[in-house]
Amino acid sequence: MCGALAVRYYLLLGNTAGHPSYGIAVEAGGEGEAVLDVTVSRSQADALMRRLIAGSVTAVTVRDIVDDWLLE
Repeated sequence: MCGALAVRYYLLLGNTAGHPSYGIAVEAGGEGEAVLDVTVSRSQADALMRRLIAGSVTAVTVRDIVDDWLLE
């Protein structure tokens, strides 16, 4: 929950060059955002998901947060 807003987080499974790839989707308050092909590592995707949940990241800011995470 982000305040009184229910936030839903989804781990997405895709395919990049014949290999599994993982993305993230966030839905809150009728808005949603998906960031595809973030990583090919399931453990990294899980770690990112935990960070998003802990920070109550919403659909509005998820793309910026993921971009920052990729630059770490």
